[in-house]
Amino acid sequence: MTKFPVLVCTPTEVVFEGECELVSFKTLEGWMGVLARRAPFVGLLDIEEVKLVLGEGTPIFFLVDGGFIEADGERVTIVTSRVENPEEIDRHLAEQALKEAEKAVQSAQSEVEKARAMAEFRKASARVKSLERRKSSHL
Repeated sequence: MTKFPVLVCTPTEVVFEGECELVSFKTLEGWMGVLARRAPFVGLLDIEEVKLVLGEGTPIFFLVDGGFIEADGERVTIVTSRVENPEEIDRHLAEQALKEAEKAVQSAQSEVEKARAMAEFRKASARVKSLERRKSSHL
């Protein structure tokens, strides 16, 4: 497969810069993938994993807190506020954060509180889902 340059960054650091065969991600509209020479587009990323396939099908994963993705036909750039390596997520802390987020959603008193609680719930849920994917892929 043909490789193309990929950049994954936050406002403060470059998390990944290298060549990939495929980038798979979830936008607000659904799952998508990018191969070399894809038609240009810009999209809004959902809170979810991004899969980068390096040479010979070797994948690496990043958990992003939303953000933007741009494919210009030559390269892919992902800009997000926060990136996590799913391999470094502490299961106990992730599950505890999900429970706390669920309680916060249920106890929210205003629309603003509910919106903030839902955002934290979505982040915590994505972390736990990412852990489950890692667990099932190692079986």
